[in-house]
Order: sequence, then structure tokens, then C-alpha cells
Amino acid sequence: MSIGIERQFALEFVALPEPQFVLDGRCVEFPDGLRTAEFTHTMHRFPGKFVPQVARELLMLVEANEQSLIADPFCGSGTSLVEASLSGIPTVGVDYDPLAVLISTAKTVALSTAQLADLRRYWAGKIGEGDTADLLHDVPNLHHWFKPAIARQLAFIKEKALKIEDEAARAFSVVVLSSIIRRVSNADDQTQKTYVSGTLKKTPPMPRELFPAFLDKALKGMGDYAICRRAPVVVQRADARTWRSSRPVDGIVTSPPYIDSIDYVYNQMLEYFWLYELLGIASVDEVRELRKKPVGFRRSDVDAGLERLSRKSPVVAELLEPFVTTIRAVSAKEAENVIGYFEDFSKHLQVAKRSMRPGGVYALVIGESHIRGVTIPTPTILSALFEAHGFESIGSCSYMIKRHYMKFPRRSNSRKINIDYVCCFRNL
Repeated sequence: MSIGIERQFALEFVALPEPQFVLDGRCVEFPDGLRTAEFTHTMHRFPGKFVPQVARELLMLVEANEQSLIADPFCGSGTSLVEASLSGIPTVGVDYDPLAVLISTAKTVALSTAQLADLRRYWAGKIGEGDTADLLHDVPNLHHWFKPAIARQLAFIKEKALKIEDEAARAFSVVVLSSIIRRVSNADDQTQKTYVSGTLKKTPPMPRELFPAFLDKALKGMGDYAICRRAPVVVQRADARTWRSSRPVDGIVTSPPYIDSIDYVYNQMLEYFWLYELLGIASVDEVRELRKKPVGFRRSDVDAGLERLSRKSPVVAELLEPFVTTIRAVSAKEAENVIGYFEDFSKHLQVAKRSMRPGGVYALVIGESHIRGVTIPTPTILSALFEAHGFESIGSCSYMIKRHYMKFPRRSNSRKINIDYVCCFRNL
């Protein structure tokens, strides 16, 4: 495959009456009015997730069926897992973020009619107020983030949720609790950064008002999902750079982090402060350390990293070198992030190939990244990296992002991403 610096993925907008990904390089514009809030999809806000219709299209692109095993090594909050299960396709989801694993599990473990009825009865009483003494240590600056009455009501909900003996029902209730924490806090709801705005004052709702409404919606969504679910889902906490499936997978469907990745842990820091011990994390300090570890955040020496990438793929190193050189002149750390990203993705592809059957299809959604005024053509560079690892390109297309989790760029030197690219590769 010959790849130049010029864009391989030219944009030609084509309006379709229904979403349909055709790997011919065109850009699909989804129609307005898509139904994206069905089943368990809206149980919990999560940054960077794609709409269910994209997941459905990707499952078709990898030619998945009821006899397939499909993996999502960057499963996030489980959109692809829910859609695969509804389509009768067995799946395994993997993520390094323990909160994402909890959310994905709660969304895909079908609760029975009896379990749903038990939960309705259990939460039917009034939301009271609990003791927040321990939270003064667990949640730094507790009363900066939460009004005292709100903190007491959240404490009551947490304590009551943890008394549920049924493990699946308990996890479900904890995820509903997590879904309201940011909303009832003093922190701004729209930004990636968890902070209390000094100019846009927020009047948060009370948990005793919000939790019953969110629980009711989640129970209805789960009821629909449990009826329509047709295939099992397994969710694991693991690192995509090292994870290998215990049995061969027939395809991979995923949306990996971008280079200037959303800081998932920071974005959901308040949820982590409240729930860290339930997520297998020992302390608040360990929560902060977790931010540095996922793909998209590791740094690597630029020169040494380019040399290592060159040994795997001279094309990748040649493509990257002018971009990281320009970025390094302004920010050495961000240049190191760029190199670390592609080295990490190379490690992921090495183990992903070993997990996949020959002929299996890897379909991913990824966007270009804009760092320090430099636009990095991530799909083009990843295509060369896939080829170096023994995959062949089947084709690509793209689509317009109409609903943004954040209304403005990730940071001041970045920009809002408006186009996502769909790239498909066959394992040779």
C-alpha cells in the first residue's frame, strides 16, 4: 500500500436515507432523529462513545453472525456490546478503565423480571440522608463539590445500594448512583474538566429527586434489553496492549482512544472519588495514578520511539516524523504523547492479530487529532501500522459527528472533532 502525506480519506458528503457504511471513501451524513436512547444505552453518560447505529454498521462490516465471537478491546461504556447482544452475536469487551467495566457489565447482564420487580420495591421508599464523615477523607474538598444535603443523600443511596445481596442488582444500582453524581455536584456538566465554574453558577438538583427518575428509566431500559437480548456478553478489565482472547475471535469492532485522548478518569473524577473502593482501587492517590496509564496518555522518547517504529514500519516513522518534529518545537511532552500512542497501538495490534482468526476483520472508528496547530492524519498512519502487522486494508469511509459530548475542544490548543473515520482491515 502506498501512503502519502496527502489525505487518503477524502471527504465527499453523501446524504443517505438510512445509515449505511460503504467502504468507498465517502462521508455518510446520518439523518436527523436517530433513536439512540433505547435499551440500556443511556444508563450512564460516558465521554467519547459512539451512537448505537455506528456499532450496528461496524458489526455488519466484520460480517458477524450468531456463530461469531466478536471482541471490543476498547469497549468503554459498552455500546457495541449491547448492540451485538441484541443482534445475537456473542462478544467479549475489554477496557482498562474499571468504571467503564462496571458500566458495561451493568448494561449487558440481563436482569430477570423478578430482579427488576425486587429493585423497584427496594427503592420505593424515600431517599433519606446518611453519614458523610468517611466521605470527608474519600472525596477531597467534599463541600466544594457537593452541597452538604446533597452529599448526605448520596451517602444514603450508596449505603443502601451496597446492602443489596444480589450482585447484579447491586452493580446495577451503583451504576445508576454513579450516573447522577456529576449532575448533582457543583461541577460544570458540559466540560471534560471536572471543575466548579466561578462564572456559570449551577443549581444542582437533589439526589432524592433525580435518583428515582434515573432508576426508573434504567429499569425500563433493562427490561427491554432483557427481553430482546439474544447472545451472551463477557466484560473484562484488561489492557488492550497485552490482552489476548482465550479463544480465537472472528472479528474486532472498536473505537480506540484518540491521540489527544479524553481524560476519562479526570472527566469522571467525582464518580471515582465516591466509588473507588468498589472498583478495586485502594485510594484516592491511586485514582490519580490511573490517569497516566491508558492508551493515549503514555509518553515515549521521540527519537527512540521513532527508531523503534521504523524497525516495524519505515512508512509509519516517515509519516510521523514531520508532525512530531513540529509539535516538539512547541511542546516536548505532547510530542512524546504522540509517539507513545502509536507505540502502544503497535503493541495492541501485535496481540490482537494473535487473537484473531485468519481472514477476520478488524473495524475501528477513529478521528484525526489536532495538537499544537498540527493535524495528525491518524487513520492514514494507523493504516500503515496495520499493514506492518499483517493486515490488509479493505477500505474506509467516514461520517459526521452530530452530537458532541463536549460542546467545545478538549483543550485550548485542540479543536472539536467533527468527522470520524471508519477503517476496516482483514487479518492475513
